[in-house]
Amino acid sequence: SVRCSVQNIGNACRIIFSGNVIKGPAHIAETLMYIARAEGSFLLNDLPSISDANKVKLAARLVRGGLLQIVK
Repeated sequence: SVRCSVQNIGNACRIIFSGNVIKGPAHIAETLMYIARAEGSFLLNDLPSISDANKVKLAARLVRGGLLQIVK
């Protein structure tokens, strides 16, 4: 339910939410867009365009940043 936006800036991208910004390489922009557009829970396996290891790393960073929550 947190509003966020994704910006592409040259060879980088970022997701902006609740006064927080998380930056990454441009190749994860599609993944960040998926997250920004999600209307509820999703599985890490649903994330497009990045490896499984990077899905875990990105999700952990977004949980620490306050954008995502772990649902059990």
